[in-house]
Formats: sequence, structure tokens, C-alpha cells
Amino acid sequence: MTRTTAGIIAAVAAALVLGACSAETETADPAASGTTASGAAASATTKAAAPKATTKPQPAAPALTKEQANAKNTALSYLDLSGFSMSGLIKQLESEGFSAKDAEAALATMKVDWNAEAAESAKAYQDMTPMSAAGLIKQLKLEGYTTEQAEFGAKAAGL
Repeated sequence: MTRTTAGIIAAVAAALVLGACSAETETADPAASGTTASGAAASATTKAAAPKATTKPQPAAPALTKEQANAKNTALSYLDLSGFSMSGLIKQLESEGFSAKDAEAALATMKVDWNAEAAESAKAYQDMTPMSAAGLIKQLKLEGYTTEQAEFGAKAAGL
């Protein structure tokens, strides 16, 4: 389904919900408004029949080139295997022959929890070679994690 189709469906659904809410309001106390229940129902039907888009469609995200899509798929594979920092993953993609520009464009379309990646890396280091908290944070920073991500990883590893 394209974004345009999804946007149209969402706008129609919103209009139907708004129409249903208007019908409930009008039929709740027909005597108070001076209309009959059947008149309120007809009014609600008229409102629901002419939906108006109340939200603007969001612009489509820029499409990835084939090379960027390949970089994204490769990045996802690496993230499934091990913890990576953003800069570490970009370097890994570059070692696979992707340009830094294509690697960065690919990662920009992904939602990656870099704290979770730091935690995964920290736990892997602790399993291989137990380290002090300071040593582990230093190692994670060498891997390209930010100080905050490295500290998060060390705490997640129990330090």
C-alpha cells in the first residue's frame, strides 16, 4: 500500500469517526436541539457522506537508491549478528565496498536503538574477557559508541 493510499484511507476513516461522533451528539437529546431522531440520523448521514480530509498527507520519505537499499539490508544483517555502534557499522559497510554516503543514507532510514546495541556489545565483551567498568566503557568508546551509550552498555552488562 502506498503512502498516498494509506493517507486517503486514514482520512476517510477519520471522517467516518467524526461523523459517528456527530450522530451520537445529535441523537443523545433530540428534544433539546429541536430535531427528531430521524432528522438527526439524516443529518449525520449527510455529514458522513461528504468526508473532508482534516490532515495533510505527509511527504514520502526519499526513496533509497539500489546501492543504499543494499547497504541497508547488509546493515540489518550485521545488526542481527552482533552489536554495532553507528560509526562502527558505517565503517563495516565501507569495508564491504559501500560509500560512506550510501551507508549513512541507509542508516538514516532505520530505527536503531544504539543503547541496546551498546548493551549487546558490552555483554559480548564481558562473556569473552571480563573487564572493569572503566575498561569496558573505554573499549566501547573505541568501537564508536558515545560516552552515554558506552555507560549504558556497561550498566546493562552489570557494571
